[in-house]
Amino acid sequence: YYNVFVKYGESTWGPTAGLMAKEIKDILENDYGKVVKIDLPDTKEAVGAEFRMADTLFLQKKYDEAAAEYHRVLAMFPESGDLSIGAIGNLMQCYMHLGNKLYTRMVAHYLGERFAGGQSDLPARALVSVAQLYNKAGDREMAKNLFDLYLDYCPEDPRAGQILFYLAVTAEQDGRKEEANAYLARIITDYQQDQNYPKALSKLAWKAYLEKDYAGSIDGMKIFIEESKGQPSPNLAQAMFALADSYRQTGDLPNAIRQFNALVNALAPADNSYARTTEDRQTVMKLLEQARFYLAFSLSRLPSDAARRAAIGKLDEFIELHPNSEHAAKVLNL
Repeated sequence: YYNVFVKYGESTWGPTAGLMAKEIKDILENDYGKVVKIDLPDTKEAVGAEFRMADTLFLQKKYDEAAAEYHRVLAMFPESGDLSIGAIGNLMQCYMHLGNKLYTRMVAHYLGERFAGGQSDLPARALVSVAQLYNKAGDREMAKNLFDLYLDYCPEDPRAGQILFYLAVTAEQDGRKEEANAYLARIITDYQQDQNYPKALSKLAWKAYLEKDYAGSIDGMKIFIEESKGQPSPNLAQAMFALADSYRQTGDLPNAIRQFNALVNALAPADNSYARTTEDRQTVMKLLEQARFYLAFSLSRLPSDAARRAAIGKLDEFIELHPNSEHAAKVLNL
């Protein structure tokens, strides 16, 4: 074996012969206490040489030949760390390019079951990579299948929150609302430290609000507003209005008044930081007008003279500030 390794090291037999020689040398030295005075290759280097032919075929896009070569080498070295994991990832891509979806899924399951959850992030990267390739090719079903496998096998991967949010947006675009909501709910439940956590809260809360599930929107709006503090924007202003309106719609007038008042105080200053463009400014000013109206309206619904007097003051202020508002007639009637 040693002679074959020395004389034919660059051949397809060389690295294998070197590994076999090293195995025998280890037996002689460890089990029998003998000294073997020959220099043998580092195991990883030798194994890497075995995978090199398959990698070359893969890079040449000879996917059928590459798949066969990966099978041969993986049968010899199924547990060679990142070398084996990378080879399995490439094998999965080979089957994808060959149009064999069944084998692609089979290899994906094998990769996830056997190697995910360890120190290497290669299984997660390989699954995401193939899912993205299917997505780019327009095969949404296979992309979703691979992304779901990634989420099942690699839930601790740093990109999981981002992938879940992407899947939610995609499902929503395809009209699969329940599926989209399930992805968003998983972010909220399992990935509270992820950067997409506030976005998921916002989306679910807005879905509930637009579907007139006012009670269902309150908690999400509250957390989104809390997460967005210190980052004034039209989106934050709209969330503050939606929270106040949700309280009003569910009959919680004290909280509605408190929230509408907070929004008015935030937006009323001419130099407020909630708008940076002309379009944003128009959006924010419309919200301010709405908030002033519903603040006065909510006060008028409370059964006390003090609340009614406060409502009259707010109604007078509204007419003075917004004489041409669509709410002007309602204000005068109140």
